[in-house]
Amino acid sequence: MAKLILNDKVNTILTVIKVNLDGKIYSIPNKGQKIIEVEKGEHKLRAYKSIFGKGPIKKLNITEDVTEIDIKGNKEIFKSLFIVIAAIWIIIPLSIFVPVLLLPVVIILPIVMYVIGQKKGAYTLEINNNKNIQKL
Repeated sequence: MAKLILNDKVNTILTVIKVNLDGKIYSIPNKGQKIIEVEKGEHKLRAYKSIFGKGPIKKLNITEDVTEIDIKGNKEIFKSLFIVIAAIWIIIPLSIFVPVLLLPVVIILPIVMYVIGQKKGAYTLEINNNKNIQKL
């Protein structure tokens, strides 16, 4: 049996990240870590916060006795979300003069952001290749 160490490196307050590992759901407390015993081989891993914040499924091949994975927030999603919110603030006052602008802002833009968020994921999984990991 190999050990999988999941570290929460997301810079948010009071967030519990859920990890789906081969159909089993584990919770990682805020800025904590979770140690899971798994068989060596290929596994499917997905980190999410809620139904709307699910990311893509990552395939993970565990070959070592101890594998450490850092779960971090996806900064690209937050940057694009900031751009969308700024666009909404600019376009909504302009829609008083041109009402056609309101339709893409209210309906199409949130759908596009949701699809992009589901593809890229709210969290990124990074394997820590540190050779100084202690054998637990």
